[in-house]
Amino acid sequence: SSVLEQLISFRSVGMAEDEKGNFVPADVTMLLLAKELLRRQPGAAVAYNLICSRAVPEFITRWGGQPIRTAVGYVNVSQALLRQGAVMGGELSAHYSFRDNFSSDSGFIAALMVLELLSQENKPLSELVREFTPYAKSPEVNFEVKDKELVLNRVKSHFVDAKMDELDGVTVEYPDWWCNVRPSNTEPLLRVTVEAKTKELLKVKQAVVILRLSMLGIFLLHTETHSITGKMSFTMPILVRIIDI
Repeated sequence: SSVLEQLISFRSVGMAEDEKGNFVPADVTMLLLAKELLRRQPGAAVAYNLICSRAVPEFITRWGGQPIRTAVGYVNVSQALLRQGAVMGGELSAHYSFRDNFSSDSGFIAALMVLELLSQENKPLSELVREFTPYAKSPEVNFEVKDKELVLNRVKSHFVDAKMDELDGVTVEYPDWWCNVRPSNTEPLLRVTVEAKTKELLKVKQAVVILRLSMLGIFLLHTETHSITGKMSFTMPILVRIIDI
């Protein structure tokens, strides 16, 4: 597609595609933007939500920045900019907020920055972002559940050997993989994200988490997330086991 088409697409939905038509995840795009802003403002803080890749805080730290981890939701990222003076923030829904834009989001600013970097580096987008995806990450999977707090407590009691926090739902972390199970604020759903060091390990750990949740008495209903290309949503049944708990 032309540069103008890419700019319009990015401005409208905040999503990026490389020159091959492959979807670039929003947290990867955020790293591209953060690297440039940290070059201009060394030591600055960058906010990201907790279901972004583990690579996000790792790269920000490597570049001399200060990663600020927030709960999911655009308002939480924007509040981090306002309260802690972060130079930018981003999340997987492709909202990119900038301190110089009154701490508000702007897909237009993000798109112009990406285009500027493409021009300066004289490299295709796929090459610019290649290093930013060292891990394998699953799309978000949704579970229907009547008692979200009960299930979250059971998750905590199962992964007792993990590093754990409750910033937004429950996040359990191991050296080579992590997952987050968080409640929807608007629907009777739990949303699950899993990331691992390799694609093979991701398949194993995602299956373990899904199986464990089903054994807890839920209820995998469906997934509703961006497809591989990020252009559409889909519903995909995996297990159907609705049980009252």
